[in-house]
Amino acid sequence: ESTTGGWDCSKLSVGKLRFILGLALLLPIWVSAQEKRSISVTNPPIVLTVEGTNVFIQRFRSNTWESAYPNQILAAKDRGRTGIRSRTSVRLSDLSVMHISVRSEFEIQPLPDPKVEAEFSLFRGLMYLLNRDRPGKLRFITPTATAATRGTEFTLEVDEASGRTLLTVLEGEAVLSNTVGSVIIGSGEQGMA
Repeated sequence: ESTTGGWDCSKLSVGKLRFILGLALLLPIWVSAQEKRSISVTNPPIVLTVEGTNVFIQRFRSNTWESAYPNQILAAKDRGRTGIRSRTSVRLSDLSVMHISVRSEFEIQPLPDPKVEAEFSLFRGLMYLLNRDRPGKLRFITPTATAATRGTEFTLEVDEASGRTLLTVLEGEAVLSNTVGSVIIGSGEQGMA
């Protein structure tokens, strides 16, 4: 009898052996993809701080704005806004921390592809991001442009009246794009759209 470890090798065809070998080769790739995917699941965006009394969160598919509070877990498509004399900080799924200034409105976006670690919309106002650990691959959407940052420190401002976007890279690099084109912005530079 030709058996190995309980398997009857004489009954395995070449096709079955290729299938088993293919599974064995693809398993590490699949596990790695699941680990990367779990980063955003295990580290959901969260409200870290609330300063003032005018910080609100509107859950996806809700018409109600509720007062934000520290350690509040956010989900994709949840919106936030800050009023006068109020600001907040939000930890994104890649663990970077965003500081959102007064009179700002934002939305957490679902991750569009595995290369992007976090995506965020800023409709109006000012935000500052500092990521000391490592350069992030973040994407920010405004009414007039998209900023893809590969840097560690920058500010993004959207003028409430005109919708104009101003990206200031303090350290690192970013690409600011719109329908007209795109520009690479380095440390100490600004881009406007």
